[in-house]
Amino acid sequence: MDHSPPISVRILIVSIIILFSLSALYPLTIRLLAQLHINSAESDIIAFQYTTALSELQKAVGLQPDDFHIHHELGNVYFKLGSKDQEPGEAMQMLGKAKEHFGQALRLHPLDARSAYGLARTEIFIEKANSLSGKSSPPLKDSPALHALEQAIALRPASTIYRLAYVRYLYLYSETDTLLSEMRNLGHLQPSIYQTLRQEPLWSPAARTEFIKGVDMALAEGIEPRQTNLVTSELMVEENRWKEAISYREQGLEIQPSLNGLADYIRLGYFYLQDIQPDQARSRFFTAITMSQDVEKDILKILHTCRKADDPESLLRFYRDIVKVYGTSNGIDIVAARHLFDLKEFENARIILTENVSSHPYGEAYYWLSRIAEVDQDWDEVELYMQKATMYSSLNSDYHLRFSQVLDRLQKYERAEKEAGLAIKFSDAVSAGLFHYRASLRMKLIDYEGGLEDWLQAITLAPEKASYVYQAGDALEKMNRIDEAADYFRKAMELEPGNKTYAQRLERIVKKYGVRGEK
Repeated sequence: MDHSPPISVRILIVSIIILFSLSALYPLTIRLLAQLHINSAESDIIAFQYTTALSELQKAVGLQPDDFHIHHELGNVYFKLGSKDQEPGEAMQMLGKAKEHFGQALRLHPLDARSAYGLARTEIFIEKANSLSGKSSPPLKDSPALHALEQAIALRPASTIYRLAYVRYLYLYSETDTLLSEMRNLGHLQPSIYQTLRQEPLWSPAARTEFIKGVDMALAEGIEPRQTNLVTSELMVEENRWKEAISYREQGLEIQPSLNGLADYIRLGYFYLQDIQPDQARSRFFTAITMSQDVEKDILKILHTCRKADDPESLLRFYRDIVKVYGTSNGIDIVAARHLFDLKEFENARIILTENVSSHPYGEAYYWLSRIAEVDQDWDEVELYMQKATMYSSLNSDYHLRFSQVLDRLQKYERAEKEAGLAIKFSDAVSAGLFHYRASLRMKLIDYEGGLEDWLQAITLAPEKASYVYQAGDALEKMNRIDEAADYFRKAMELEPGNKTYAQRLERIVKKYGVRGEK
């Protein structure tokens, strides 16, 4: 006997099962669709396509209006759109929407520190915008931004990002006591924020003192021990307490030594130089070079460090020792000699450069040899070295110009004029000054036409320069083109009305030649 339920009952049971299945799947389907829109929005945000991201997030929030995460992201996108350059009314509208969504995210999830911080950023931006339009900011105790920042910090007290925003805001209101307390907190929580803080307008002797108190607490508690020691070292440097700076840096580098890099040892070497421990400095410098991926580049950094320490003896010793191991190059020789030149160690600079050009002549080496010869006022040597500089670096406009100036000083005007021409020829961006300079040489050679040609070029490049116009007038007068000369003198006076020389020159040729005077 068949005890199966009637067909109608079976159909009913299947229908109920299907209905329950659909009911169970529906929320999951909604969540999946919303997540697809969220994923699309995240890609748009990465690509800075905020308008498209906004559209996707609006679709997502339509599907899941009680998802705090979607409201948070909407707040972020509206903030990005509101903080962009656009019409003030539209910007404020966007910022208002940002506030609305950050607020909703917090209502849905009161422990969401990110939304509290987003709300604070929005309120601060609105305050700044209002200030620019002449509206006054609310008293600090009534500030929505302050309350939102404090809420974010209360939810995530270890966040230095939130605390940094907090101290910046307190600084705007000159709320010194609370700011100084927060500086201590920042030094305690994250000593490595020091480099950021010291660049801030809020950094002051009092702020520094409180920050150091926090760092001392971090040091005692073993918070970020490596970074805390390194930061303490830098704080000692600011007070020229070199032995303590060295001690803290050495302790910091002993912690997680795998993190030590070339720059760490160069910096430590600099400290030893300042503490007049050149052997220790040299040891650290050589340790740095063993880690180098670009030996020449890093040798140059160390030479610069010696120059910065104002220690020519260590610079020369390191240079001599390092080239024995790694060899030298034009770049290393030139930099070593330049730094020694800056430190007035002219003879040692000369020795390095002379050794350089004896093996492979190089234009820049001869240029610096000429600078040293100029210190000795040996102008024949200056001329010789600049001649060689232009020979080995024949396309260098600056060398041709310097050679020309040396020849001018020696009254060798024809050669000086030719070198000035080469300076113009090889200049990447020829200046009015270069034409003015060659024009003056041509005038010394009684080449008035050539001088006029150059001054006209100078005037084309710098039409506001009255002296060039006046000099063109001078050349024209010497060529007996009196009417044109007078016009140029008038033009010079127009450009520089108070110049008595121009006025007297025009007056003189008016009397002498009978041309018309001022208009």
